[in-house]
Amino acid sequence: AIMKEFGNFFDKASREPIGQFKTYVIKANGDEGRLTAIRQLLDRNLIRYGKAEKALKVTGFDYISQKTEKNVSVEAEDLVISAYQPKSTLLKILFEPKSALEDSATYDITAWALPYAYGLQTYGLTTRINPVAYVAPAPAMTTPTTSPQPYAYLAKWQSLPSVQLLAGLLKQSVKVRVNEKPFELEGQTYPAGTLLITRAGNERIPGFDALVQTEAGRVNQRLTPVQSGFVTKGSDFGSEFVMALTAPHVGVIVGDATTATAVGEIWHYFDQDLNYPVTLIDGNALGNVNWSTLDVLVLPTGYGYGRIMTDRNLTVVKEWVRAGGKLIAMERAAAFLAGKPEFELKQKETKDDKKSDPKKNPTDSLKRYEDRERTALSDETPGSIYRISLDTTHPLAFGITNDYYTLVQEAHNFDLLKDGWNVGYLKTNNYVAGFAGKNAKDKLRNTLSMGVQSLGRGTVVYLADDPLFRGFWYSGKLLFGNAVFMVP
Repeated sequence: AIMKEFGNFFDKASREPIGQFKTYVIKANGDEGRLTAIRQLLDRNLIRYGKAEKALKVTGFDYISQKTEKNVSVEAEDLVISAYQPKSTLLKILFEPKSALEDSATYDITAWALPYAYGLQTYGLTTRINPVAYVAPAPAMTTPTTSPQPYAYLAKWQSLPSVQLLAGLLKQSVKVRVNEKPFELEGQTYPAGTLLITRAGNERIPGFDALVQTEAGRVNQRLTPVQSGFVTKGSDFGSEFVMALTAPHVGVIVGDATTATAVGEIWHYFDQDLNYPVTLIDGNALGNVNWSTLDVLVLPTGYGYGRIMTDRNLTVVKEWVRAGGKLIAMERAAAFLAGKPEFELKQKETKDDKKSDPKKNPTDSLKRYEDRERTALSDETPGSIYRISLDTTHPLAFGITNDYYTLVQEAHNFDLLKDGWNVGYLKTNNYVAGFAGKNAKDKLRNTLSMGVQSLGRGTVVYLADDPLFRGFWYSGKLLFGNAVFMVP
């Protein structure tokens, strides 16, 4: 009987899928990396997908605008997922734009929709489309060229494979540059952040062409060979807007002052995603660090920075930054630095900080003990999704063409930087999905999400939220790569 009911569950899911949407359409938009990544996730979960038999116009819910749009184009390369399949219940849960919560008193995240995690333009359709078999595109290859030795190879900066390519090349001492402005060359347009891998400067690399093409093929990143560095629009390869990238020596603070899961996410990113070396530094032994060997220091979130970052240690860190180091402070580590001398980050003034309202009724502070957990929820946001307003011209946001969505786990209240770059921030209406208490929503309005400041010859990057959360927030992998490799 149990086995029969087990089978009936999947049979019914195929015939009568639950949920509002009967078809999901994920636009390709030329980003092979993100599309491949979500296909791999669907494959691992045995969720079937395909493509449209022919181009058509449909009406669908746009995950970005959060409105129903008419005349949505479904094209041949788009991913089409029908809810009429055995795994339709899981499909609904993974793609629901606003997760349904029976109880807001939860111990875990409350929103996780994959279109936001992967940064993919997606539409939910109430009508059924039967997809035809999906034929995966051929692995990204270098565009053919008439010259066996082109002037340079170009790689658009789009998603994790772009970061993997850069990390792989820098590890092998290949000199790579990046164009900070969009440009046009040989009839193609390239966005800001495009990697320029020129022959000039890499003459000592044995088998330069084979090495570059092999690295690109390994991570499935498309390359375009070009015969000149003189662009038809934008900045030439020798201009002031072209920046040389170097292989940074990266350190990560670990130990009981940090949160183990946060350290694990960062370590996994470098070790598994990038295969890039990283040094783990015990936060209790900062006095023993040879700072001259480090270029980037990552501070994962944690509760013990007040203990390990003594005045002496913090002074040493600031001296290292002023000498050219890059400090990446995440979540509670950023909160620790807020308000400290020479750090531009500040906490906003809250209602509790302000003078008491003379009109307030004294009995307003009365509350029932049994309601304490519910009352506390109004200040919490256990993993809700917010849309970040971005300055896409800044290197920290290179490659993010659609809106960036972040998973907010704590209601931070950082003020916008008065002397620095407010790269990502929350406006008054940037809430998207998940549970966020009323006080938490109020607190998050008009706050900094990601910022960059100069300090001497170095840089401090503030990340209020965790872009690498559990390794599944795919869009954040590009953002964190920007923080490590792109931000000067």
